[in-house]
Amino acid sequence: MTDKFKAVLKLLERRIKKKEFSRDDAVKFLSYDNRWLEPSNVDVFLKNCISMNLIKKIDDEKYQINFETSNIEIPIDLTITKEDLEKYSVNPKDSFKLIVERISKKTGMKKEEIVSEVNKMRKIYPFFNIEIIALMIARDKNIDVSDLFDMVEKSIFD
Repeated sequence: MTDKFKAVLKLLERRIKKKEFSRDDAVKFLSYDNRWLEPSNVDVFLKNCISMNLIKKIDDEKYQINFETSNIEIPIDLTITKEDLEKYSVNPKDSFKLIVERISKKTGMKKEEIVSEVNKMRKIYPFFNIEIIALMIARDKNIDVSDLFDMVEKSIFD
């Protein structure tokens, strides 16, 4: 699922010769150099990459590639389209699942154990939704999930 996104990020890294890049670098690469996406869709691409944990946001304008790119193969016919973004776009309603997966991956806990822990805390904090409780558990285990805050906010208020 993420192979296409990883290949695009590897090409971007190759072009700018470093793992850190700005939104403007991504716009130039994806929109003007390769003509794959309209500039307005680059933000969607970046958000998808953040939600898949492929990149992390360093500050307001800087991003950093979050995986080793040396073992990624780039297909000759690589392109990325608006349809790819929609296909791989993460539904805000899946934010709980993403948080649980991140906790599981970082701690080695089974997903069922994490959900059980969420349910126990839900009895203590009945007015908190499950995403907030999962964020609290991640924080207690020193797991960075700050890249998922926007998605959680969207799932709560939409």
